[in-house]
Amino acid sequence: MFKKILVANRGEIAMRIIRACRELNIATAAIYSEADSTGIYVKKADEAYMVGPGPVKGFLDSQQIVNLALRIGADAIHPGYGFLSENSQFAQLCHISGITFIGPSPQAIDLMGSKIKARELAKRVGVPIVPGTEGGISNIKDALLFAKNTGYPVIIKASAGGGGRGLRVVRSDTELRENMAVASREAHAAFGDQHVQWNEILQYGRRAQGAFLFAQRVSRIGYDRVGRVFRQSVFASLGTQLLEFRQQAVAVNCARQCRSRLLKLLEPLSGLPRRRLEQMMIPVGRQQGRLHDDAL
Repeated sequence: MFKKILVANRGEIAMRIIRACRELNIATAAIYSEADSTGIYVKKADEAYMVGPGPVKGFLDSQQIVNLALRIGADAIHPGYGFLSENSQFAQLCHISGITFIGPSPQAIDLMGSKIKARELAKRVGVPIVPGTEGGISNIKDALLFAKNTGYPVIIKASAGGGGRGLRVVRSDTELRENMAVASREAHAAFGDQHVQWNEILQYGRRAQGAFLFAQRVSRIGYDRVGRVFRQSVFASLGTQLLEFRQQAVAVNCARQCRSRLLKLLEPLSGLPRRRLEQMMIPVGRQQGRLHDDAL
């Protein structure tokens, strides 16, 4: 079992991880910028260390975070979501430093952490995708051509992350010119990657989001417990992370908070073809699983 986990995030995200670790009797170490010094998560963690420079850069400095984990004796790092959670280089750095990265393998992140690569994979295995660019667009001329061929509105997305960072909906050539550079800068500030990807926007569609749960060395009981939660929530967004133990895997999230939210998420999806969505998800999941021989 892990003895100490470094929480490489801030605010509510860090607080939920700290609360879950406390229930499992695992010590936690938080990182914070000067602006976060009075945050509740800083006070609730067993240890807290300031990183920098500035309010954001310290949370994106892979080497600084790994060096801190080694110095304080943390045997795992939980990235939460956002920041470095979808950075394959960070996951690889943890691996070669002998620290467990609580999340997907570097190979899976490299494949699915980029919207551009994820679209390529989905297309390769026959999963329908929303019309969009095959790669990132970095100049106004190509962006205007895509918008002209697709028709407005179109959406700009940060390739390396989510959560609304680097996300812009544009409805005219003027808005496109105004927002393209802004979205790229925002993506770089939040995820350390300035690449953006363009899609046609479905204005009146309904979004259903699925979650894959991978684990190594999962006992039958542990899998049944985690798997039951997963099957019930496969079409809701849980953001579940795994803490790997020698004989079992424990899903780490704030289960009590998720339960009521999960029920609310499932209600409006009752009319959707869930089986069809599952059939589209499985081929993508199998491709990820082959990367590190995990159980899906």
